[in-house]
Amino acid sequence: MKLIIAWSAVAATIVAARPNNWAVPCFEGECAYDLHPSTGSSGHIKIAGSPNAITDITPAAGWVVLDCDPNRLDQEIRLVCNSHDMEEAGCAHFFEGGGPVHKYARLPESCSTHPFVRIASATVHEDQSIPHHKHDQIERRDGAFPQVYAVRIDDQFHEIDDSKFGAVTFAVAGVTEPGVDMSFDMPHDIHTKEGADRFVEASKQLMEERTAAAALSKREDIATKAPEKFSYDADIPFTGVTKSCKHGSASASATVGITLKAKVNGHLKLGMSAVGDAAKKQLSSFTEHFFDFSISIEQDLRGKIELSGAITLGEFKIITPTGVPALSLDLKFITVGTMFELLGHLTGQIDLGVEIDTHVVYGIEKATFDFPATGSIKPTWKDGSYTLKVNPGSEKIASLKVGIIPKLLFGIKVFGVAPDVFLSFGAYTEGSVKPKKAIEIKSGEKFDIKKVEICGEIKGLLDANIGAELALFSIWKGHTVKNIWKKEFDFWKSASCPKTKRELLSLDAPPASNVTMTNTLVSRSVHNTDGIKINIPPLTTNWACETTLSPTLGSIAEGVKIAAKALGL
Repeated sequence: MKLIIAWSAVAATIVAARPNNWAVPCFEGECAYDLHPSTGSSGHIKIAGSPNAITDITPAAGWVVLDCDPNRLDQEIRLVCNSHDMEEAGCAHFFEGGGPVHKYARLPESCSTHPFVRIASATVHEDQSIPHHKHDQIERRDGAFPQVYAVRIDDQFHEIDDSKFGAVTFAVAGVTEPGVDMSFDMPHDIHTKEGADRFVEASKQLMEERTAAAALSKREDIATKAPEKFSYDADIPFTGVTKSCKHGSASASATVGITLKAKVNGHLKLGMSAVGDAAKKQLSSFTEHFFDFSISIEQDLRGKIELSGAITLGEFKIITPTGVPALSLDLKFITVGTMFELLGHLTGQIDLGVEIDTHVVYGIEKATFDFPATGSIKPTWKDGSYTLKVNPGSEKIASLKVGIIPKLLFGIKVFGVAPDVFLSFGAYTEGSVKPKKAIEIKSGEKFDIKKVEICGEIKGLLDANIGAELALFSIWKGHTVKNIWKKEFDFWKSASCPKTKRELLSLDAPPASNVTMTNTLVSRSVHNTDGIKINIPPLTTNWACETTLSPTLGSIAEGVKIAAKALGL
């Protein structure tokens, strides 16, 4: 009950806040900044400490910046008070408490790339000239302008000696939507771990409610902004793995000809909030908030396989990581950039002839979850069809597993640490069958298992995980992986399978690091430099055999192992 009351108080405080006011100087130990609408995102950044730890060099505090590079962090700027009466103008605050060095300072929006900087040094400048276009902003006394200062600024907050003015806490909250008011007030206990955690938890509600309110208001900046979509198509042919042998007029061959098509369409709103101490390079609380998340994964597999052996291609890359700018968020003290990649999966155990034609669409609609704290969400099977033709072979069960794995990579940067948070969605179709004669199974058609003794099933599998390989301070440990959902869908299943079926569905054994290809004419090792591993058993002396590998398969394969069965042995 105590925690609920505390959380509600934090949420109420956040809602009561107002955006940054450039007309009010930062003299009371608190200062704020709002992301500019041109960034395509919304965010509020605030620092809080003692009144002497934080100062202001904007016009609101009486200062006129004469020279400043808007694209640099580490630089020397020229600064002048707009009046000879520095106390009346507000400029005196800059020097209070023991001088300006080691203070945090708010900058004008047109100066530097960070709204807050460290004052590294401050002296009277040798150049006391005032640019003509600044004359009307500065009061003269007896024809003379006030003194011009040279102020060195940078973002090396870790060099601040906080024993001089005390610790300063920063808090940030933002979303990948423009025109959303993300302002908040700093809770009085935010410098504690418990207070920081409550703030971050409450900020999730802030992100969702204010984003929804902005959309409902039909403001122009919301209506014209392209949604954060990621959409990719891929067409991957696995053709030309062939092993053929001849003996007089007789011949035998093993071939694989498969085409995998993938379509991925998604939409996501990304939010982020954090609390920390820049001087200590310390992050006390953090969350990535994923909401209004929808994804459609469409998978087509068509192919004909005539061989006896195993396909252990496993996981392979279809689309290398590609940037998604609309899902990037720069909250100055901490940033996140997003990339998308598409992986495929193909494994199988085939005994002679198999033809397959599947079309499956999986989906997620308006899901909400977080990292590092996560909650489960429910996926849906949207649509599907399949055709499976199998010729009778030996006592082995013919099986095939194909998958499409969209993956989002969120690269976080804070205080020199750069862990990637990954969000992966595995959408698989898996089939296994053992008939005593040739069969054809189609979706939507009644299949009478009494007429044909058969063991088999066709199913779909959705498996999604979120995690990170590298640690982020004490927020999470390295090699953290959490399952968000795991769901199987039965498309078709026979009731006459032996108990050993379970063993035959494990298709994900890793390929060998290198294998040997031998017959009476050839003996050599094939290493994984070309991504292909192949193993052909010894053949009869009178048979002449050769193996060919297509460049298409070779270029994308992580590893293929095919054991071709010679006939007549």
